Amino acid sequence: MKRLSKLLLINWLNFSNELISFETLNFLTGKNGSGKSTIIDALQLVVLADTRGSSFNKAANQKSDRSLESYFYGDLGDENDESRRGKKGTFTSVVAIEFIDDVKNTAFTAALIADCYKDRTFNNKWVIFEDGFSKKTFISDNGTPYTIDKLKEQMLKKFGKEERFKFFDTNKAYLEKLNYNLGNVGDKYFSLLKKGVPFSFTFTQTPDITKFITQSIICDVDNNIDVIKMQTDIRQYSELEVEAKVMSRKISALEQISKASSLITNARVTLKGYQYLIDRASFEEKKLALENSRAELSAKTNEKAQLEALITKTEQALAQLEVKIEEVSRELFSSDEKKKQEELEAKIAKELSDIEKYTQILKKARYEIKSFLSGWKTAFQDKMALHATFKKPRDITFDLDEDDYYASLKGALTYLEEVYDEILDSRSSEKINYNNLTEELSEVKQKISNIKEGVKPYPASVTEFKAILDAAGIASRLVCDSAEVVNESWRTVLEGLLDNLRFAFLVEREDYQKALQLLKESNLEETITLVDCNSISKTPLEKDSLADEITSTDKEVKEFINYLLGGIKKTFKEGLPSASVDRIVYKGAQVSKIGNAYALSPFLGRNALTLLLEKLEAEEEALSEKAEMAHRLYTFYEKLTKLKYINTDQLSDFEERLSSEYIIENCLSRKASFIKELDSIDMLYLTRLKTKLEYLKAQKKECDTTKEGYILTLGGIKSTLDTLQTATIPNLVFRIEEDRENLNLLYTPEFQASKEEEFQKRFTSNKSSFSMSDNLANVKTKKNNELNSLVEERRKSRVQYNSEFHAPFNSASEENEEFDAELLRLRDMKLPEYLDKIKEAKLRAYRQFREDFISKMKANIESVENQVDILNKALKQARFGSDRYRFTVEPNPKYESFYKMFMDPLLISLDQPTLMDDAFNSKYKEEIKALFDCLIISENSNTAEFENSIKLYTDYKTYLLFDLIVNDTITGTQQRLSKTWKKKSGGETQQPFYLALLASFSQVCRVNKQGFNNTVRLIMFDEAFSKMDGDRIKASIKLLRNFNLQAIFSAPPEKIPDISLLVDKTIIVFKDKNHSFTRPYSAKEDNNEQSE
Repeated sequence: MKRLSKLLLINWLNFSNELISFETLNFLTGKNGSGKSTIIDALQLVVLADTRGSSFNKAANQKSDRSLESYFYGDLGDENDESRRGKKGTFTSVVAIEFIDDVKNTAFTAALIADCYKDRTFNNKWVIFEDGFSKKTFISDNGTPYTIDKLKEQMLKKFGKEERFKFFDTNKAYLEKLNYNLGNVGDKYFSLLKKGVPFSFTFTQTPDITKFITQSIICDVDNNIDVIKMQTDIRQYSELEVEAKVMSRKISALEQISKASSLITNARVTLKGYQYLIDRASFEEKKLALENSRAELSAKTNEKAQLEALITKTEQALAQLEVKIEEVSRELFSSDEKKKQEELEAKIAKELSDIEKYTQILKKARYEIKSFLSGWKTAFQDKMALHATFKKPRDITFDLDEDDYYASLKGALTYLEEVYDEILDSRSSEKINYNNLTEELSEVKQKISNIKEGVKPYPASVTEFKAILDAAGIASRLVCDSAEVVNESWRTVLEGLLDNLRFAFLVEREDYQKALQLLKESNLEETITLVDCNSISKTPLEKDSLADEITSTDKEVKEFINYLLGGIKKTFKEGLPSASVDRIVYKGAQVSKIGNAYALSPFLGRNALTLLLEKLEAEEEALSEKAEMAHRLYTFYEKLTKLKYINTDQLSDFEERLSSEYIIENCLSRKASFIKELDSIDMLYLTRLKTKLEYLKAQKKECDTTKEGYILTLGGIKSTLDTLQTATIPNLVFRIEEDRENLNLLYTPEFQASKEEEFQKRFTSNKSSFSMSDNLANVKTKKNNELNSLVEERRKSRVQYNSEFHAPFNSASEENEEFDAELLRLRDMKLPEYLDKIKEAKLRAYRQFREDFISKMKANIESVENQVDILNKALKQARFGSDRYRFTVEPNPKYESFYKMFMDPLLISLDQPTLMDDAFNSKYKEEIKALFDCLIISENSNTAEFENSIKLYTDYKTYLLFDLIVNDTITGTQQRLSKTWKKKSGGETQQPFYLALLASFSQVCRVNKQGFNNTVRLIMFDEAFSKMDGDRIKASIKLLRNFNLQAIFSAPPEKIPDISLLVDKTIIVFKDKNHSFTRPYSAKEDNNEQSE
């Protein structure tokens, strides 16, 4: 047995230099935070080579943030809190353990040495040497730990050669050497140790019996099944099957394409027949068109000769009519009556034009006068504005006298000349008045706004000087702000008497000179009063003094008020200054009255703002009314000035235009005389000549129209004749010959003969070749559409084939040679060859599957079942009270069919078992197919899902179910832990796993294998037995001895009575401020601990 005998901690968290020795069963105890877990973590560090700190303090906190750095530097908490950070400067940390070999009577030491620097970086090395150690091994004579380099020198001095010691740079290399020295216990031991340390945490979680058994107990099962070679054979077989299926799909697609090509060929033959009938009908149509064109040529030639004769006759009639028209026109226009008529009609037209002209002038003048008078009349309807405008207003009418427009206009202008200048002056003055009122109203509104915000409207100079004092940092106050009026009836008197002294400034006495200097520099001395509080003399107050009407909490302000008003009495007394409530002031023989302006501007006291606001609001209302009236007057004047005004020259123009009325009367008179003279002319002779002339012109116009019609018709006939002779007939002759040649070229005499009867039959049944062509064209179009559909479907099939199977064939080709050749190649040669390959690959894949999968899976399952049997035999000798424990392993019902296949005796009974045996293959064909499918990844498979599937089906645990049976030897009952763990107490749940873990350690350490059991037996539990009562703890410790294991476990002090008498050594961990240390347990310390 290789037994842990010592642990040395130098500069490890709170342990500065601590040597701890161990026996077989060791119990660590101490208060929370004393350092129990710190010792356990140190042991884990050196035994597990866990420099990452993943296992540090896990019993107390699964999310512990302890690290190697924090242990070296002694950090106690938040790394950002300097007060909680530990060691500073440069130092060396050491964690060393010593193991003693009881069989060989030798020892070896394993340690981690870390040189730590003040910038919190460190360099650590592992070392193992074949000897025990003492403190002097790692500490120099002056008490300083050796650095890594110094320790190497000491090792060379001590051992001489490096064969007995070795430093390691990597955790892996160190762990390999440590494993060798510990008896080659393997990775499973280190895994168990790491899981067992956080004992209390591990067994408060939901029990996973399968995981616990397979990871913590089953140690020698080769769970890894290499499926790569097997996958290769299965994949080759599957790929061949897939390729064969693809080939079958290719053949099916090619057969469909070939079938479509046959339909296309037949459709094309049918279309050729219809095309011949159409071409033949077209040929016959052209022959008929030629006959019709020649007949039309003869008819049009005769029609042309007739029209030419009619045109000649019409031209002769027109010549005779022109001669007659000339004679009548000459007779009509040479008569005197005609000349007189034209002259009078011209005069009448002239008078009518003048009447229209002057009528428009008159209408416009009258409209302008009417608009002028109406505008002024409307403006002067505002009587109030009118009376406010003119000093001597009089009634004036702007009504229109329609019998005398001129008199109405002149009368209105006479009045306007008297008042127009007054209107202009009033507009200017009211504009100025309105602007002034608006500005004054704005100032009042601003004052009201300021008052509502608590700001008094001080004079500008007061505000300016207050700002100067504030900027200089001098505190000041005004008399008006610090004084209060006692009786409001005296306010106006007080405001008037104090006048500007209401705004006198007072400052602190020590600031007076500085404030006075600022006043002089500001040039405000004439308007600002600065009170010198040192110079105010205390004036004796007269009885019934006016100063009594003002009070102030500011002593200096009150003294200043007394100084000013203390000698003025409130009742009249001859010869003495006095004042009355009605604002009368008496000073000797002089009597005066305080103006009302002070009543309108109160400033004294807090109530002044309320009074001032009331007065300003009243003033605002009055100013608003005045401004509104001023704006109305200004608007009225502005409107008047924008009205049209007529001067003397314009009046003359109106007089002249109104005279058009007389001109119109004269024009009407002359027009009447001209009409009378026109009516006296004899018009009978002239009328007769005019009628005859109009008749002759109408006849001439009719002849012209007839002639134009004949000429137009003749032009059309000539054009038709020209088209027939030069184009239509020659073109038809050419096309008939061309069609004849094409028919003979495109269709053989035999083909034409075979279609002749059908053509004649169709030609006879149709009224004409034209209707025959139309009918055949419709049928051909339908058939052609059908052909195009067939061609398009074949093209799509070809495109799909090329796309799906990556073929290089021409999808638009008219012929099908490429696709037919490919069909022949695949169907008759390639597919039979693939079927033979598939058969061979299937045999090979099935054979490999049996050898690499089923046989190994069977071996793994048998190994597990065997190890569980061995474990159960060990557990049979151990018990907790009346409870005995037994692990079970059974087929997983979900995968039981696979389990039966793996374990089927049929495989064993065959001399040369193969999966190709008909009986086996038939019995498990579904299971074999399912496993084949999961082992082969397809193109559409998700890689993660595929890997999970491989992991699932190649893991023996998939096919098994594990459980722990608890037998009560007294009652004879048994329970499955998987069914009852939720109903049990913490101790009951913890107990069976603890027992199983001990059994597993016993297996891994080969405790019972004689000749192979010189191994480490060390196990560690932090916060052990947390859920167990005293009886269960005693039973657990007894089991530890029975299993022949070395144990180090920690528990709180309250467990000392239950544990200390059962172990070989009890070690108490103490902590004094930031320093931890250990002491062996003694009764005295026990009493002290209890008293504490």
